[in-house]
Amino acid sequence: MANTRNSDNSFKQDILIDKINYFLKELKSKEKLPRGTKGLCGGFSNMLALAMLSDKENDFIDRMKWLANTDYSTIINAARLYSTYLNLRQKRPIEIIDESLFDDVRIVRPEDAEYKDEESRFKNLSSKEESLFKRAQELYVFINTLLFSQDAENNSGMDITSANLDQIAKVIMPVEFKNDVGIHKKYEFSLNMTESELEKVLGQVMISNNELVTFASHDHLILIKKKSDKFIVYDPNEDEMLVAVDNIKDLNKFIINNLFKKLNHNFVFMPISFQCFSLSSHAELRPNPTDLLEEVLKERKDKNIDIAEDKLEMTSLRMAVRDGHYIIAKKIIENGADVDKLRLMVDALGASLLDRLLRLSIESGDLDFKFVKLLFDSGASPKFVLTDENILHKLANQIKSENISDFSILLLNYLKNKFNNIDKMLAQKNGVGKIPLEVAIESSNITVALLFLEFGNVTHERTEREIHTLKRGNFLDHFFLKLRYKFSFSYC
Repeated sequence: MANTRNSDNSFKQDILIDKINYFLKELKSKEKLPRGTKGLCGGFSNMLALAMLSDKENDFIDRMKWLANTDYSTIINAARLYSTYLNLRQKRPIEIIDESLFDDVRIVRPEDAEYKDEESRFKNLSSKEESLFKRAQELYVFINTLLFSQDAENNSGMDITSANLDQIAKVIMPVEFKNDVGIHKKYEFSLNMTESELEKVLGQVMISNNELVTFASHDHLILIKKKSDKFIVYDPNEDEMLVAVDNIKDLNKFIINNLFKKLNHNFVFMPISFQCFSLSSHAELRPNPTDLLEEVLKERKDKNIDIAEDKLEMTSLRMAVRDGHYIIAKKIIENGADVDKLRLMVDALGASLLDRLLRLSIESGDLDFKFVKLLFDSGASPKFVLTDENILHKLANQIKSENISDFSILLLNYLKNKFNNIDKMLAQKNGVGKIPLEVAIESSNITVALLFLEFGNVTHERTEREIHTLKRGNFLDHFFLKLRYKFSFSYC
């Protein structure tokens, strides 16, 4: 029986996500959004930020209001109507609609007589049904955009990738916005701060009208826009869509309350990271972020830069690296942060931060892999002690992309010159007894596997035929080679 409970008329993300999941379930979708107060805060906030920057704020809020104010039975009916449409699209090629987040929705009606019954369903929609269909289409695009805006690999809301706002915009924004205007990241800062330190920092950086600022803790994110003398705040955990705050002191209290106290985090030193975005490239009269960091640290009695009070040990360095704040990370290291401690840390899902940095460098085409080099050049070991792996095991397991070859060559050359033990690294076995070359083969990462063979003397009981097969790249031979490694039939 369909759920007929009334709408909660709330913009809280857990309620919105619950409604979205009912919609997805009715569509027979395998996707399911994470529920709870740490669900998709980054995704919701990034989408609103892009709407504000493209002057589509009212359109976005309209769609959020519809979702918040619509009861569950209507959500389910919308999903059923849209499910019929999706089935038609799968049965025969039809005109593809424009699925930009803020564009008007167009209904495409198939003309093929073979699907006469379903076709007539769409030719004879009542005005009420047509309105519902458009809402269903908007919601469908909204969900896909939400998943893209949030880092899809992290369902905890922790993996805030606001530095990629421009990348997100290029995919989901209208063409005229993409071509004519660029999003500028104007400022970034991250540090474990006390309440008084944060208020001082806010007073120096929250100075520009119509600029958007994302504030993140270790597990939540909110969006703030300065408008005239007020601050407009969006917190995905609040019932209200937007909250107006009058001054810096009240803004400081709001940030601390919503990022920490409401989530039962009572820290003296709070992990806070923020970045400012604008459509203008004009530089603001703010202090240099590294000077601001030094100014805050100078007044502290305890100079321990590695202070962390949460279970995940969210140090200032870890936060700066997580959010892509390179100059801040470098300055924090100069102030005595333990980089090798950072190397050993894992996130809530058990993934190594260094592993994530490697993946992001490859996917973004960062051939300088500056964060990875920063850690190693500052004394971090290439060995993952917690998992008996080294960085080459991680490289072998990375998602293949157009950058993987160039990136791997540069990284292998760097490691060879930096540590002078590339053969030892290539021969090291992980916790299940596999060397990096085996991991690369089992991951079908042939490009990296061949580079391992070229860069070092891989000592392993493998026949010349297996190496030749790998180099030749024959698909069927490679497939059976993978099976042999997968089930460990024989290495000789």
